[in-house]
Amino acid sequence: MPETHGGDLPELRLFAEEALLRLGRVPAHPELDALRLAAEKLAGKIIENSDKRVKIGLFGGFSVGKSLLLGTVLGNPLLLPVHNQATTANVAVLRLTQSDGDVAEITGARAEYLSDAELSAYITQLLNHAAEAADQANVPKDESVLLRTLPHEPRSLPALQTFLSEQSAARPNSSLPALLAEVGKLRDALAAVSPGTAEDLDQAALTELLTQAEGRDGPRTATAAIGVRRAMVRRLVLEVAVPVATWNLAELHGAEIEFVDVPGRGGGEDWARHEFLTTLEIGAVTVALVMFSADRARTAERLTLNNLIYHSGRLPEDFEDCLFAAAGKFDGLQGLPWRLLADDERTSLLPSPPTEQQLFDAAGDIRGVFTAARELLPPGRDDRVLVISSLVSLARAAEDGLTEQWAKDVVAKLALRKEVDEAREKAAGWARVGFPPGEAGAALRAFTEDGGIARLKAKLFAHARGRGLDLHVRGLGRDVATLAEHERELEKIQARLGPLEVTERETAARLRAAVSSLSNHVSDMRAELWGTLGDPRHRPDGAPSLFDRIRQDAANGVAEWPLWLVLLGSVDNGMIVVRDVPGDGPDDDFDDFDDFDDEDDEPLIPLPTAPVNVRDFLEPYQDTCRSLYGSVGERLTRAVTDWVGGWRRVFAEERLVVEDVLDEPLRALAAEEARRDPAAQYVLALFQSLDWLLGEKALVTRVEGRLASVSPPAARDLDASFPFDPARSLAWHPGSPRRGKREYCDMIQVFRLRRDLGEAASGHVGQHLAALQTRACRVLDRRLAEIGSRLVWPDKLSEIIAERESGEGREGAHA
Repeated sequence: MPETHGGDLPELRLFAEEALLRLGRVPAHPELDALRLAAEKLAGKIIENSDKRVKIGLFGGFSVGKSLLLGTVLGNPLLLPVHNQATTANVAVLRLTQSDGDVAEITGARAEYLSDAELSAYITQLLNHAAEAADQANVPKDESVLLRTLPHEPRSLPALQTFLSEQSAARPNSSLPALLAEVGKLRDALAAVSPGTAEDLDQAALTELLTQAEGRDGPRTATAAIGVRRAMVRRLVLEVAVPVATWNLAELHGAEIEFVDVPGRGGGEDWARHEFLTTLEIGAVTVALVMFSADRARTAERLTLNNLIYHSGRLPEDFEDCLFAAAGKFDGLQGLPWRLLADDERTSLLPSPPTEQQLFDAAGDIRGVFTAARELLPPGRDDRVLVISSLVSLARAAEDGLTEQWAKDVVAKLALRKEVDEAREKAAGWARVGFPPGEAGAALRAFTEDGGIARLKAKLFAHARGRGLDLHVRGLGRDVATLAEHERELEKIQARLGPLEVTERETAARLRAAVSSLSNHVSDMRAELWGTLGDPRHRPDGAPSLFDRIRQDAANGVAEWPLWLVLLGSVDNGMIVVRDVPGDGPDDDFDDFDDFDDEDDEPLIPLPTAPVNVRDFLEPYQDTCRSLYGSVGERLTRAVTDWVGGWRRVFAEERLVVEDVLDEPLRALAAEEARRDPAAQYVLALFQSLDWLLGEKALVTRVEGRLASVSPPAARDLDASFPFDPARSLAWHPGSPRRGKREYCDMIQVFRLRRDLGEAASGHVGQHLAALQTRACRVLDRRLAEIGSRLVWPDKLSEIIAERESGEGREGAHA
């Protein structure tokens, strides 16, 4: 037994695993049993909690330099394919291992394909995007209604493809053709690979699946056949060996580290799939680096990010806490820093050092970069603004005698010699301009030193540790010390008791104690059930309740209605002014117009139709509520999974004992005995209840099946929840006496209308949530009651265990 119990996560895990083996040799005895079970439970907890993974995600638009930056950070700019067009076609997960080499290299690669659940979610997104694109392309409602009736399953793809093909032919300039191509690729991929599978890749296959056509150099090869599977790829997992000098994994306590390179948004192939994959990764990362290109910084990046966060299901405040904003390709800013220097390019035109305001006033592009970065971050977090250039990093490496030749070879392979030379000159120019005090100046200074790479590494390490990793490791260290103390105490007791005979009673005693403990846990689960899963407003560990999340979903769903854009587009001088109402013009059959020949007249361009009647909001309200019905079931199932998973962690030690003792030979022996002796049926009943309780998804699957049978609210209940009289007109209707009155027609009324509709939708769907929660709790309570009634130790099981042990003893003696 080691004298000290500190160290990294792998060391702590190894100690706990070895402790479990030692504890398994401790004989059964009344003075030993309780302490041994406590020690085994603690060891299981350490093993479970030692599997800590730090995921660092790189997000952003296409061609902002994510792949080149990731390779640079890991010490090899050539690690991933880079190109001046959209290049990355799939999520690349780089799992780091330590190596003694000089350069990071990929040592293995595997493709993991979409699971059935992920495929269904992707098809849901395709159907939603197709419906939105159809609305924007003015596809008639009676034709696009098909999209809302198709099941979110692969069998819907042929019908979706047919619809997109027909509509794309008539509307080639819409987004429908792009979706048609994406659906076609998905169907081809499904014919080539099954959901939920994985396969190892060689270098050629990896390149084919990792890169888009635009970013792929050289002639196509026979390996291109694997490219048809690209549309089904969930992630490409790359094992990357990194030198200690470049990336010391020990600084993060030996936790598993993954870098996630996410395909850029807004360019290249399969934009809907890239958006879908991005939302999956946003929900999982520990640290998020959102990159934007400094030469096209846009504050609209925040709006896009908010939408992705919402669809990921992650709380915005939680994601903001792990967020960094990086201005990539900072050396690409046109005219800077030369506009800030005198003609000799050596003397700054600004005070030395300049203030931030002076720098921003003199260079609007710099103001735009930092404004875009700050829009992405919580207020006051300039310490998370990064200014990045992989080319400056290469330039500095070329100036170092130890890395000079390597850097020159890399630059030659990337064909970026001119760009690297310009980046070096710009970095020197920025040094002459000077750096304002504060975090903005620190970011610019780091850019001139090594392209900001060292500062980026330090920030990522510090933030990963600060998000609980240090505290987590210290807590596990204390648990290991307690476990060692338990083992020492067991040794003392055994020394005092002297040699103990190991009999069949030891196995039976361990299993009997585990069954008794599980029976108590089941009682606790039933006591807690209705106050947690049965309460729509229960907040687990301070997180938003299920009703809070549904309320947010409803508010966001209502806010996405196109009607609001039309209304806000009708604002004139702060008031809603409707200019074009169907049926408000002259009657087409009016006799005075019969003498006019208007066949050659150009038809009027129709204006967007603003809603003027309350009934205009009824259909989108109904659609929003119906879409929320599905999300309610998904959120509740996730809550049930989390609740059951929490209890599984509570009785992890008992589960280990059951899995160790309750092996297939013992089950077979009990089944054979049950054919001869009816008393053995109690043994089989105990085994069944243990399987129901300890099976990874047994309880959750049962709840899912029962929830699927619950019908959504009836149409009349949905209509009754609509908060307004559909027969009424709105205040800005041309015939309303309140038209033109600011107190009835200003923008505030639009926001109030949107708020009221959102609250009505959340109230209506909240009732459905409560009904589903009641059903889920009844199902769980009944199943737990059935389990608890059978968690009783039958004496027959002791006899069966004794028979098996004695049989094994006879076999050993015979041998």
